[in-house]
Amino acid sequence: MPIVQEVVSPLQQAFIPNRSIHRTIQTTKVIASQIHHNPDSPNLILMLDLTKAFDSLDLNYLRRVLNTINIPPDFINLLISTQNSGMARILNGPKIIDYAFPLQRGVRQGLAISPILFNLALEPLICKLASSINGR
Repeated sequence: MPIVQEVVSPLQQAFIPNRSIHRTIQTTKVIASQIHHNPDSPNLILMLDLTKAFDSLDLNYLRRVLNTINIPPDFINLLISTQNSGMARILNGPKIIDYAFPLQRGVRQGLAISPILFNLALEPLICKLASSINGR
């Protein structure tokens, strides 16, 4: 998806073609070292760990984000339908409950497109944080 490189800011490195999470790790090490050697420096490290990140993504929110970046509605419907088709069953010890129910939120971790969709969903938050930090 070439559009991803245009839409997702350079602040996100994971799962984006021609970007590397290793660059982010190296940058983090440099900033941490600067902070350690000069605690009064204006540097900041913010680390977020989103619990059950893929599972918690609201598909209606994802749809709004995709609309915002002008993805065609038919393609959005296709993308959402790939995420909406999951079913789950409850496991009670060794016994599986017969009733299957639809999974109505989250992106499926086994699909190649899921990390990119998650990146797109995070982009508004990352841009808002960056603007806030930069005083805009």
